Amino acid sequence: EVFIWSNTKPQNHFKLKLKTVFHDINRIANILLRLLFIRFVVAKKPFVIFGGGSNFRQINVVLDYLYILEKAGSGPHIAIGVSVGPFKDSQTEIICQKVLKKLAFVGVRDLLSLKRCKEMGVKATLTFDLGPAFWVIAKPKRVKKEKGLLCVSLCNFLGKSCYSDPIFAEKLKNIALTIEQLFKTGAIQKVVLISLNGSKVYGDQELNNKLAKLLPPELPVMNIGYEESGTKTFEYISRAE
Repeated sequence: EVFIWSNTKPQNHFKLKLKTVFHDINRIANILLRLLFIRFVVAKKPFVIFGGGSNFRQINVVLDYLYILEKAGSGPHIAIGVSVGPFKDSQTEIICQKVLKKLAFVGVRDLLSLKRCKEMGVKATLTFDLGPAFWVIAKPKRVKKEKGLLCVSLCNFLGKSCYSDPIFAEKLKNIALTIEQLFKTGAIQKVVLISLNGSKVYGDQELNNKLAKLLPPELPVMNIGYEESGTKTFEYISRAE
């Protein structure tokens, strides 16, 4: 049996012919139900794989992970293609360290995560991001390049957490001015604002909305929202020059 614990209802997992697909209860239930799931579904499962994502930075998530590993079987348990940090406080970092040290293998997808693991005394390897595996699972249609199409993502701004940054408004303004200059020089003809994070706290959709208002009205702008499967997002990225 394979259980998928995800923040959103899977749309492509069925193509993998999994025996069981479990829809994460984070968004539809309280902490008690999550703990019950871990206690009765994850308990004594021989292997746990933490695949992809940047969840090794939130206190509630790493606490869940610690509980999962305490209730799971003997392993080996691994993490592959994950990001570690940044942490809001030392407590989260300490718990995350405990989780990672229980794993037989930690594969991170970026150099900052590798550095943080080293600082925590956690043996980690720079592997890869799991995103490209999407092409193997979903097998999207190949598309032609669209001349002058620019795709923009503000995911690394970390959503609402950057609103208190006094430099944030200036940064966003500079991005808008750069795009405007590219449009005026003829380098681009159309902009697609892509959302790569659906979180209500850390998501980037609101940032895309703010950026869209700063761009010149004569510039065609398509503001696509976050989508769970990623099909449309990958399609637009493929079309961009």
